[in-house]
Amino acid sequence: MNTRMTYSVGTKSVYRHHVLFVVIDDCRHYRRYVYRPTAPEILPDATNITVHSNEKVILKCTVRNRRTKDVQWRLVRKRWPLTIGTEPWTTDKDISVLYSVINKTDESWDLVIKRAKPRHTNTYECQISSTQSNRRYVYLRVLAQPKDKRPGISLTGTAYLDLHQKVNLTCNATGLFRAPDDIDWFHNGNIIDQKDQQWGGRLKIYKRIQDVPGRMLISELIIEKSTLDDRGMYVCRSSENEASSFPVSILDTGKTTRYNDLYHRDGVPNKTKRYAESNRDGQNRFLNKPMCLFSSGVCAQDIKGREDIKGRVINSVVCNKINAFQKGFK
Repeated sequence: MNTRMTYSVGTKSVYRHHVLFVVIDDCRHYRRYVYRPTAPEILPDATNITVHSNEKVILKCTVRNRRTKDVQWRLVRKRWPLTIGTEPWTTDKDISVLYSVINKTDESWDLVIKRAKPRHTNTYECQISSTQSNRRYVYLRVLAQPKDKRPGISLTGTAYLDLHQKVNLTCNATGLFRAPDDIDWFHNGNIIDQKDQQWGGRLKIYKRIQDVPGRMLISELIIEKSTLDDRGMYVCRSSENEASSFPVSILDTGKTTRYNDLYHRDGVPNKTKRYAESNRDGQNRFLNKPMCLFSSGVCAQDIKGREDIKGRVINSVVCNKINAFQKGFK
């Protein structure tokens, strides 16, 4: 007696066959069931794959009911396998097998090529042991040109700066097969010349080519002690006609102007600029009388050489500290 049971796994049906043997001996019946498991099979998947050079490739091979059989990957018409199980049988270090269990009956034995090259173009075969029926073929084509190999450009920096802060912009240009020959800079539509009087020696442009992968040219534009005339739209353009723009705004908060009115660049009080009007005579000549620096009437010549309330000699006048000593000099 031959019986068949059917049950569903995933989207396919799996059949199990049972054979019933009946033995009659001295009016006694003996029954024995013989279990015959379903044969292993390779499930269908993509059979034609095209990738770019240096891309990662995964060739799928899903096996059902493998049991104790080995799964191998090999090149068609090649004697030696690439892999047996998860073990590599090739000297190509870019090739490996990714194994995973999908469910109780299905397993994944995918061939992985870490960085595909044109030499990997071929027909690959996934098979279960050496049975001719359990094989699946995948054709792989690797294009010579990498996918990410295209010209490009980007411009980065700080968009908002206070007056007299440094402007620092970086232009990153990538060529198709090698670095661009040059990068030009523009400000508000006009090409930037470091020798132009507008920049007054404040502007410098630096360029460098990255060693790896050797297709990138980096140009850096630096402007020291920015002025309000430096604001506007900056553009960098590579010799391959790729361009990128970046807006720069210079903010005048007024703090820098008041500081310059009080002090020279070396930090010495700027008496002449602020108090010139009160120390000139009718013929616009400076007077030799002491110049009063503060609204309290305390003058520089009166304070110099005197001692404060703690007995320390005051050798100079500092604007932001005079209020602390006013009571001692009245």
